[in-house]
Amino acid sequence: MKKKNRSSTLKLGTWNVRTLQTGLNENLPDIEDVRKSAIINDELSRLKVDIVALQETRLADSGSIKEKDYSFFWQGKTESEVREHGVGFAVKNTLLNTVELKCNGSERLLSLRLKTSIGYVTLIYVYAPTLSSTPEAKDMFYDNLSSALSEIPTTEQVIILGDLNALVGSDNSSWDSCIGRFGVGKVNENGQRLLEVCSLHSLCVTNTYFKTKPQHRVSGRHPRSKHWHQLDLIMVRQKCLKFVKLTRSYHSADCDTDHSLVCFHHTSLEIFGRKITKQNDWFDSKAVILAPVIKAKRDALATYKAKPTQRNLLNLKEARANAQRTARICANEYWVELSENIQLAAQVGNIRGMYEGIKKALGPSQNKTAPLKSTTGEIITDKGQQMHRWVEHYSELYATTSSVSYSALKAIIQLPTMNELDETPTLSELNKAIDNIAARKAPGCDESQDPLQIRAEKFVSGQKNDPNLIKFIDSKAPPRRGLIKIGEDGAYVR
Repeated sequence: MKKKNRSSTLKLGTWNVRTLQTGLNENLPDIEDVRKSAIINDELSRLKVDIVALQETRLADSGSIKEKDYSFFWQGKTESEVREHGVGFAVKNTLLNTVELKCNGSERLLSLRLKTSIGYVTLIYVYAPTLSSTPEAKDMFYDNLSSALSEIPTTEQVIILGDLNALVGSDNSSWDSCIGRFGVGKVNENGQRLLEVCSLHSLCVTNTYFKTKPQHRVSGRHPRSKHWHQLDLIMVRQKCLKFVKLTRSYHSADCDTDHSLVCFHHTSLEIFGRKITKQNDWFDSKAVILAPVIKAKRDALATYKAKPTQRNLLNLKEARANAQRTARICANEYWVELSENIQLAAQVGNIRGMYEGIKKALGPSQNKTAPLKSTTGEIITDKGQQMHRWVEHYSELYATTSSVSYSALKAIIQLPTMNELDETPTLSELNKAIDNIAARKAPGCDESQDPLQIRAEKFVSGQKNDPNLIKFIDSKAPPRRGLIKIGEDGAYVR
């Protein structure tokens, strides 16, 4: 029997995480809780999600942080504004070379382009105003969304993911081109606005097209009425709906939020990436201890969602407190062990081990990004104009004439000339220099080396083609001295 070729599937999702600030603190001693991005990293890895949209990140400006399996990018309000809203996305580290982030995002709308086997696909991540927001805020959001959609060619695939705070309902007869037969509840004002945008741009809400279990069609529960709703939505062009295999919620995904992760499987996209490895930090190093308590918290959350009783709520609170307490203990043990290792490396002179320990202590760093602006302060998004702005900047930079103060030059202390460095070392000095070459070090000058070491290494580097010298090193060094010849230029390292 002929074996059928299985088409590749890309798993995308959307998740309102409430905040990404937890555990991210530049002051290391103040970090007590599990890093929120690390928790999300493990949940996405467990569910094998490729790219997920994040809402309510509550982080200022734009930036990124790289975890073990995923890299997180965000766009929020400025540092001086209130920490609210904010959107972002998490993408697998193996797929970083396939994404292109657009720089004209806001705290409610962010887009990127994904390079696939069929061309570019635009992903738009959104966080819409709530039902109680002002009409002006809603008008601005949907106008910006329509403008972003209008800029995308109709021949290019587009996927919209996010918390739309809208109920599109189940009236398939009135909106047969936008929603399917498996919607939930009734349409509200925000849902009406969203459906009008969908109708204008030929979009459809994929959440309503698949006959799944009722609990897999909803993602959020109202805090007072306790009714479940479809709030986190994924939309595609109507002509691309045939490529969507499934859209459903994953209530087992847990990062201390009242929204469930919603994912969909796209069968026509094939992406290629490369493997990236990364050193573990304290959360990964203590995964054996943290994994059981996190799983217990996840199970307690699933039980409470299935049956929201007072007893299950108390069990969930107890599981969360236990996870937080265990995380603080693990963090404290990790810092103590790491500090002792760094101190020991410094005492025995293991500089490499000391700096590697310091890098581990710092953990994943937040990378801040800033959009390119014109001389008048306007953000430039067009690539041609960006290139022109760089040309303008460097033309002004290099055209500036700098004045030299000769009095300042004369005030600089002149170091004595070391003429002995130009003298040819003897074989005994050369032999001693070879013995003193540090492990994994190529010939070169360091501030910590004595003049004899510098002179011998410079001689070896300058006379690398001398057959007598090469014969001497080849006979004296390997394998007893542990020297290795690198390349054809005759450089030697330990």
